[in-house]
Amino acid sequence: MTDISLIDRLLDVIEHDIVPKTAEGVAHGNKLFGAAILRKDDRSLVLAETNNEIENPLWHGEVHCLKRFYEMPKAERVDTSDAIFLATHEPCSLCLSAITWTGFDNFYYLFSH
Repeated sequence: MTDISLIDRLLDVIEHDIVPKTAEGVAHGNKLFGAAILRKDDRSLVLAETNNEIENPLWHGEVHCLKRFYEMPKAERVDTSDAIFLATHEPCSLCLSAITWTGFDNFYYLFSH
């Protein structure tokens, strides 16, 4: 059975946390993709990020989010097994591998390729 409250929360994070960052990034020449990390227990936002290819072509939205996550002090980071990974779009093979290698046991995305 689908957890409607989870879906509502994920859509809320996309609309209010990822999209504003993505809009700003697109205005500076980046692409549209973004991602966020939430705590599983209370679904609170840990971090939202967007594509940053003007700095580095590897900083797809998901990979840039992971980069910023690991730049956080360890005490502020949730264990990846206790987190939800959310992407605006279906991750490419680079991003999917990065999400998996960092230990997330689940992820969600809104749009397919």
